[in-house]
Amino acid sequence: MIRSNEYSVDESGKGNCLVDACLLTMIGIQDSPLTLRKHLSDYIKSNEIALRDRWKYARISSDQKLELGIDLDDNLLDQEWKAIVTEAKVTNDGKCTFLQSCHIFAISNMIKRPIVVLGEEYVDTVNEKQAQFNDIIGIYLPLLFMANNTLHYPIVLGYAATHFTALVTSKSSTLSPLLYCGVPLSCVSSSSFSFQSLSVHYINYVEQMSVPRLLAKYLVIEEIKLPEGQMMKCCALNEQTLSEDINVLNKYIKYLEANLPNEEPLPPDNLSEAHGMETDVGTNNDCLFKVGDVFSSFNEFKYKINDYSINTGGMFSIGHSTKLKQTSGLVYGKLLYVCCDGGKQRCRSKGIRPQQYYMSLNCPAKIRFFNTGTQLKISILNFHHNHKLDTSNLKYYPRNRRLENETVELIKKFDNHKVPRAIIRDIVMSENKTKFTTVEDIANVLNKVTTNNIPSQSIAVQKILNEIKV
Repeated sequence: MIRSNEYSVDESGKGNCLVDACLLTMIGIQDSPLTLRKHLSDYIKSNEIALRDRWKYARISSDQKLELGIDLDDNLLDQEWKAIVTEAKVTNDGKCTFLQSCHIFAISNMIKRPIVVLGEEYVDTVNEKQAQFNDIIGIYLPLLFMANNTLHYPIVLGYAATHFTALVTSKSSTLSPLLYCGVPLSCVSSSSFSFQSLSVHYINYVEQMSVPRLLAKYLVIEEIKLPEGQMMKCCALNEQTLSEDINVLNKYIKYLEANLPNEEPLPPDNLSEAHGMETDVGTNNDCLFKVGDVFSSFNEFKYKINDYSINTGGMFSIGHSTKLKQTSGLVYGKLLYVCCDGGKQRCRSKGIRPQQYYMSLNCPAKIRFFNTGTQLKISILNFHHNHKLDTSNLKYYPRNRRLENETVELIKKFDNHKVPRAIIRDIVMSENKTKFTTVEDIANVLNKVTTNNIPSQSIAVQKILNEIKV
């Protein structure tokens, strides 16, 4: 089971528990004056066409999937939609009606932020246990907006006994630092007792064809390995906290810690260790990294990761990134650094040459950042390499085998005098004993591109022949 430092924070309810729970997650207080509830009502009216179209498609698709055989005409659907719009309103005496699934989707778009609702797969009625499927739980994405205009860290809500509660994280010192700050996107089926993915609500026909890609656009997706060996998709949560003067949530948690009996801290388990959510160190104190570290510029991090590589032999490169549109020293909005030995082996041969070396060793080591607006902050850290680190191996990585312009010109000069490439390699390595060079590196210089990006002689001749061919 994936454990994270999440608390369930209850609210007064009174028909407005959904909005209260969302506001508790965002700013730590309830919507007592019903300001957000009134704004939700106005938002649904101003975006009624877009919301109604998605609701109507989901409503018809749901009935077809259940094979109820009910023919929904437009008049009946219009009456249902008018009821949904009316339910969002606040009456003159300040009373609210309980909100439903479509209102969650509307809130997600109103605040431009995904919402994940967790709960039991089936709900009970007065007379029967697990009487009907719980269509509230699942994932709600702000699909009315482009993904790059939304926040990618979701609000997480719990739903039980027709009541919503906020599920929030806390950086309490009494909690284990090894807990993963994220939420699983799967639940245990009560019928098969196996993991099944949470439903993504109010997606259209085209989006249904590419749900994994859609989730990756609107959420920060991580794959976590369970102790049983299964892989589970999770989404990262925002670790930023509110300022102390308005952070009612932290005060509530401190109250619980002061008044509840002390509990033993959770021991580290295989899942936490596999994910590497712990502080890891290099060989000296200058290259220490830990979750929560911030950097005022991308170059500041590059200097530190280079020191780490020099001291430990662990090489990292950019695995995935989203650049900022505006010029900034931070450079990236989202950034994932992965071990140079990460990735899966992709063997395209037929086994004729079996004794081959692959850089890709599926190493799980990685560093993930998010942009706070003024800094790059480490949100996920894993320095548990699945291969031996040795500083003497750094010279073999392609990045460290790049040749200087003067060396490239020297190689071309020797090649013009018909010097064998193996001898050229030996000469280059004798000139610079710290740099490792292969015969293949020499061949790449001569057969592909020269220092000033002009095609090599054989390529240039072939290009001219192609141009003059009749």
